[in-house]
Amino acid sequence: MVATVSAGKSALINALIGRELLHSANEATTACVASIEHRPGQSGFHGRCLSSTGRELVRHDDVSADQIRSWNGDAHVRRIDLSGPFRSSRGLANRLVLLDTPGPNNSMDADHEKRVFDAWRKIPVQFVLYVLDIGQLTTADNKALLRKLHRRIKARPGLRIAFVLNKVDLLDRERGEDLQAYVAQARAFLEEAGFAEPMVIPTMAAAALYATMARHDEPLTRGQRARLRQALQAMEDHEQGLVSAAIVPAAVRRRVLKDLSELEPTRPALSGGDQALATEDWQRLVCMSGIRTIEHLIKHQRNAYEKS
Repeated sequence: MVATVSAGKSALINALIGRELLHSANEATTACVASIEHRPGQSGFHGRCLSSTGRELVRHDDVSADQIRSWNGDAHVRRIDLSGPFRSSRGLANRLVLLDTPGPNNSMDADHEKRVFDAWRKIPVQFVLYVLDIGQLTTADNKALLRKLHRRIKARPGLRIAFVLNKVDLLDRERGEDLQAYVAQARAFLEEAGFAEPMVIPTMAAAALYATMARHDEPLTRGQRARLRQALQAMEDHEQGLVSAAIVPAAVRRRVLKDLSELEPTRPALSGGDQALATEDWQRLVCMSGIRTIEHLIKHQRNAYEKS
């Protein structure tokens, strides 16, 4: 995954994993390249950190989010390898590896860009997700990074890219902030950057993660609960909005809509508290959040890659 600083790469990976494993905040939080491998059936997450020469520094068989955050802040650590079961995955292939990269535009560390593209050279990458913050869409940093990315993708025939338009749950519809208009703006911006017919997936990654956490009876902070209620209200207002707005292959959209149709909404009152919601409601929120669309798109692209 690639993005400018604070666009939400780590939050998106957490949502795909279904656990608050990687630190995410409204500031630069990823200093190391981190690989996260999906291993269904494994108990907990195993992890290790490596130096710039590839030497293993520390290994843990049950690594915690606090430990990963500590590794990420250690100047001697250049790469973190994690493996464990993804909670929210919908039939994702075993041994699928997600790659989290530092924001190349971090003004506090000019070495970040080198680390990102070094990782591209050393690790076989089949599919790229570029994360766009819906509130910082057409920034100069995005334009500069997209130009560099476009050159590298042109040099790698067969490498595909999709764009995740993150934090769409923060749009204020009462102020006229329309999802379809933002998706169209993103598409035009990406086409101008050289990406013909870009795939764009509007997503609310944080809300999807909190829904998965609530489903597993994990505690949420007050701010997380507020973000989750906001997303639930959006689901009430326009349930299939994100799915319909996504620019993805028709087969991917059909699979997501099929998943939604198999979940019966219970529609309890939102004032009843987070835990009053049924499992199906948490699943529906994850399904319509854009995360399920990304999961199906990953499978779709992987199948296409294996057939080529």
